Amino acid sequence: MEPPEGIPTGFGGCVDTIADLLPEGRRVLRLPDGGVVDGPFVRIPDEIFDVILVRGLSESLGCLERFVDSASGHLADDGLLLIDMENLAAPRSLKYALEGRPGNTDPYGSIREPERREHWARVVQALDGAELLLEDIYLVPSRTSAVGPQFLRTILREGFVALPYVDGAPPARVWLQARKRTPWAGSVLIAGGASADAERTAAQLHGFLPDGWEVLQCDVGPESEAFNKALPRTRGEVLWFLRAGTTVDAELFRGLWARTVISPAAPGVSGTIAHCGDVNGLMARRADVFCVGPFSRSYESQQVVFEDWLLRLEAGGKRTEPIDGGFEYVAPPRPEVETFAAESEHLIAKWNGLEPDQTGFPSHDNPHCREHPNRAVPWAGRRPRLSLCMITKDEERFLGECLASAVGIVDEIVVVDTGSVDRTREIARGYGARVIEHEWQDDFAAARNVALRAATGDWILSLDADETLRTEQHDLLRKSIEDPGVSGYHLRFKNHHTEAKTAGVVMIRLFRNLEGLEWENRIHEQISSSLLELGGVDGLQLSISEATVDHFGYLDEVMESRNKGDRNDRLFKAHLAEKPDDIYMLYKYGDFLRRTTSRWDESLTMLKRAFDLICAMPPSRRVELPYASEIAALMALEHRRAGEDGEAAAIIETALREFVCTPNLHYLAAGLAVLRGDSDEAIRHYRRCLAYRDQVLVVPIQEGITSYVSIAGIAHAYLQKGQINRAERLLRQSLEIEPSYEVAVLLLSRVGLEQRDPQKALRVLLDHLKKYPDAPGVCQQAALLMKELGLSQEAEGMANTAISLLENQSLESEAKQLKEAFFATA
Repeated sequence: MEPPEGIPTGFGGCVDTIADLLPEGRRVLRLPDGGVVDGPFVRIPDEIFDVILVRGLSESLGCLERFVDSASGHLADDGLLLIDMENLAAPRSLKYALEGRPGNTDPYGSIREPERREHWARVVQALDGAELLLEDIYLVPSRTSAVGPQFLRTILREGFVALPYVDGAPPARVWLQARKRTPWAGSVLIAGGASADAERTAAQLHGFLPDGWEVLQCDVGPESEAFNKALPRTRGEVLWFLRAGTTVDAELFRGLWARTVISPAAPGVSGTIAHCGDVNGLMARRADVFCVGPFSRSYESQQVVFEDWLLRLEAGGKRTEPIDGGFEYVAPPRPEVETFAAESEHLIAKWNGLEPDQTGFPSHDNPHCREHPNRAVPWAGRRPRLSLCMITKDEERFLGECLASAVGIVDEIVVVDTGSVDRTREIARGYGARVIEHEWQDDFAAARNVALRAATGDWILSLDADETLRTEQHDLLRKSIEDPGVSGYHLRFKNHHTEAKTAGVVMIRLFRNLEGLEWENRIHEQISSSLLELGGVDGLQLSISEATVDHFGYLDEVMESRNKGDRNDRLFKAHLAEKPDDIYMLYKYGDFLRRTTSRWDESLTMLKRAFDLICAMPPSRRVELPYASEIAALMALEHRRAGEDGEAAAIIETALREFVCTPNLHYLAAGLAVLRGDSDEAIRHYRRCLAYRDQVLVVPIQEGITSYVSIAGIAHAYLQKGQINRAERLLRQSLEIEPSYEVAVLLLSRVGLEQRDPQKALRVLLDHLKKYPDAPGVCQQAALLMKELGLSQEAEGMANTAISLLENQSLESEAKQLKEAFFATA
């Protein structure tokens, strides 16, 4: 049933005022009036309270996260923190911003305690970090007249994203109710169906749910409302929605649970959500669920309610990930036909209100298609032709597989060979390629331009011999090149390494064959500048394709056999002699040099030069460089390697403030925050890394930092905060995603030590070594722990193994320290 208009409503229902949430006869602190004035700030009196009521989140309370931590420390066990805050997305906040009126941090024109306007998601995260259990969120409606009928259409036409306004005016205020109560690992909510079905589902779950999980059978009635009313009673960090009668297995549970740190997860089949538009089987972090808010009470049909809630979840950047596993689905009850039809039509109309075709823009399947007076399509009336262009030298090992992967999609193959002495040219001609022999001129761009000028296709696909297309994506590529509004596509490149690790980048390798187009740079050649300039004349845009190219050039044996280091060094120097201020090449050369220990100083010189040139640019130019943050990250790494953490922190601070950030930059910022003991800041940066999920960017992302590596980093920060159980759960989630991750194992062993259980700590290490005996850090830690436990003989044997592994990986300093610890007297 839809709540009364204008009444604050939460998961648990409606309340009239925030005072209704206050328990009677308790010690209550009201802030900011009841606080102690300390300069410009208000601090909490040095007492313990049953309730702290924040009547308007204000600047005087200081840093939000620090305030919430302080409030937690001044609450009695099971005490209540109530926060009343103005919503950042509320019409009044937007009105102030658009009018240019003073903000909440501007002293001019503000009242004594200006309110801090935040999205409540930040407050939810702060509560989570302080181990305060969020019980409910009450949304205080805006005035019905706050948004006029043309508002949504107008702001969309001006290019604003209006997701907060999809249901009309967003809440004017938000009340958050949190309790000082240690959260449990997870809560399962079972709703719908007969009680016998719910009992059967619960009994099956008890067979594999680990300690720290609770199972709640929700009230009878509509599932969505049963979930709403049950949520304030849950205590889990993770919430799992199940319909009565559904059966799942332990494998699915583990897969869902591991993924929820990064994003919501639901049962899937071969990478696709099994039952879209339904929450049955969905598992998500408590913080994510509460940031979306209650299931709508405006619809009767449960399918419409759940579809609407899932759309809001995804609109908030929380895309649900499919996880394979045993899942016997139970569908929701069939809705009444007429009601379902009417509510579905309303839902579609509501969300279609955010689509471009509702704002006056032309409607096209591809959002990049826009009418342009100068646009001409050379392939009008026929299918566009695609030319594969390559340059080669002694590529017989890979070339055949590359060309075979392109057969069936390309219309011609142009191979420019720069002096092969093996069977490269013969293999190319065997696939019908036109082979052009070209003398090598120490210039990759020059060679690629020979191929480009020889190509006759409307589109160019540029590949190297050690790259292959995925044949199942041929149709996707073919459809892409039929788009008249696109000048080129970034393709996703997946790099294969010897130890099965993969990381990737996106690169422009599929593009229109525009007249005058040219590759640039002797090495790390680029087509983007030329493509942007020429395509811009006709209003063409760059886009990103979902197509993936597999790259095998990083396999160890390939890198060793090619021995291209001297050649690349020569090309970098030649290019920079001609263009000493080329920021991109300074960056790539600095990255190249840092891989050689003896050249770290040279690397830092190149990176610093690039960094200084970027900082000298106007701010509008800096944000156009997608690799600016990567330059800062590499510089910071070099300073950290030299023990200069202050310099590293200053560089990262500049980049966070002025550049477009990358996961690598956030990861380094998190690491420095851990070193200085700022656990909350570290967690915020690690969570920013996780927000990138499995995205592929223009710059390479360090392996694992958008997943299991940052999960372990959050665990490390929680260890610093003394939240041992929470850290342990996160480390087990990290290892569920990547069982071989050594850092997570070492931290999990430390958890055992923090719990004063050295035997548990040792078991963690030994269990890992059974599966991964070549883990030097784990061997090293196991040896030291065995020695401490008095297992001298076993410790020496483990130490010898660790020393050998460390030396094999050129970790001479660590090996020497271990020798001194065990064999100094020998």
